[in-house]
Amino acid sequence: MTTMLEREALPVSALVPDEVRDRLAQYIVKEHPEFTVEFAGRLVVESAKFQAASAARPDVRMAPSLLVDIGWHAWLMHTTDRDALMKRIGGVVHHVPELPGDDSGDKKAVRHDTLAVMRDTGNTPDLELWPAASGDCTQCHAGCTDSPNSGKR
Repeated sequence: MTTMLEREALPVSALVPDEVRDRLAQYIVKEHPEFTVEFAGRLVVESAKFQAASAARPDVRMAPSLLVDIGWHAWLMHTTDRDALMKRIGGVVHHVPELPGDDSGDKKAVRHDTLAVMRDTGNTPDLELWPAASGDCTQCHAGCTDSPNSGKR
């Protein structure tokens, strides 16, 4: 069942002002020099959309993709900007990472629910930043991308 929320999603420009996007994108590029500033800016915006959806539906278990999590960490490191975002979205979203060995749910179902809530709250996902939306990756550390088993340290 899909439940549409009564409040409208903020336009991206109101959700993430350009100067905030640019500042956080620069931080991401410093931490991840393999990313362009433009790509890092997309991570900042997408993580803000994820947080807005999470604040709107705290009853739904959601999780960011590995890429979107990089954007979320940039927000966590810039607390003044994050506090302002929390005021704009009307809630506080706590970062509760999974611990190694935590198998508290079906990761594919969580990803599906996350993307559905983002859509339902007017925050259309940038699917390129959610690779599991089009593949089989479940962040299981089976040797892909940032997996500790990939040999890409």
